[in-house]
Amino acid sequence: MNIKPNDEQTEYSEILISIKSRDSIHKYVEECLHKLKTGNVKIIGRQYAIMKAFSILEALKEKNEHFDYIIEYNNLTVIWKYIR
Repeated sequence: MNIKPNDEQTEYSEILISIKSRDSIHKYVEECLHKLKTGNVKIIGRQYAIMKAFSILEALKEKNEHFDYIIEYNNLTVIWKYIR
C-alpha cells in the first residue's frame, strides 16, 4: 500500500492488529521485526485494538531503539521506519 507522509510516497508492509485474545503482543512484535528487514511497516489498530497497538509499540521500542515512528490518530495508524 502506498501512503503519502510529508508529501513523499513511501511503501509499507501492513500489520492489522486483532482484538482476539489469542493473538499475543509478542506475535505482532516478531512479525513487525521480520517485516522491517525488508522495509517500513504500518501497524493498524482499529477500535478496541488501539491499546494493543500501543503495547506493541512499547515492546518494539524496548527491542531496538534504531527506529523512527509516526502515530496517526484516526483509528490509530503507527508507521515504523528503520533508521539505517
